[in-house]
Amino acid sequence: MRVENNRVFADAGVTMGRFVDFCVQRGFKGVEMLAGIPGTVGGALMMNAGAYGGEISDFLVDVEILRAALCSI
Repeated sequence: MRVENNRVFADAGVTMGRFVDFCVQRGFKGVEMLAGIPGTVGGALMMNAGAYGGEISDFLVDVEILRAALCSI
């Protein structure tokens, strides 16, 4: 994970707990409500995870999707 231009960039496989800790340690407010949600950032985005009246989409700015080409061996 990294912070650029006051935005947090995280890969889909980062656990929600680690993501929330990273954000809180850097002074980003509001994401604490996601701390108890199991799974990963990618899963949370897919399901629009939320708690206590907030959802991860409230903080989402952009998503970059990468597709791997399937190949036979």
